[in-house]
Amino acid sequence: MKEIKETVVENKKGNAEITRENQTKYHTEVDLIPDVEYEKVMWGRIKDLMKDKNINYETLSRILGYEDGSSLSRIKNSERKFSLQHILKLSKYFNVSIDYLLGRTDIKELHHIDAPEEYESNFHCLISTMLNFLPEDRRQPFMEKVLQDNK
Repeated sequence: MKEIKETVVENKKGNAEITRENQTKYHTEVDLIPDVEYEKVMWGRIKDLMKDKNINYETLSRILGYEDGSSLSRIKNSERKFSLQHILKLSKYFNVSIDYLLGRTDIKELHHIDAPEEYESNFHCLISTMLNFLPEDRRQPFMEKVLQDNK
């Protein structure tokens, strides 16, 4: 397996600028948020959402699929990080956008797409962007998984 070297720097707009070995630069709209800052913002928002739904940490642990509260405690104490799957579960459960959870917007509500063409266009754009970040040898298995999950 060939390892691809990537360099990530913050450009003047505050967006990530990524250079892959033997490839040209490309940009992503993902803001570079320091881990500590996003974790602090995210936990603040999660606490507010938990209060709104009147749930405790034990319930939140079950929502995330943990058998006990120890895994959630490790995340809370910055010993572990939320996985993308957990962030998606939180977004779905609380009916808020991932951007809201990460502190990138103050708009809580998810924007639902009513037009199937717009949904399909956004989906294709998302998949294309994700493929750009994957090493070549992981692209095919990823696409197979996406196709399998969307039957």
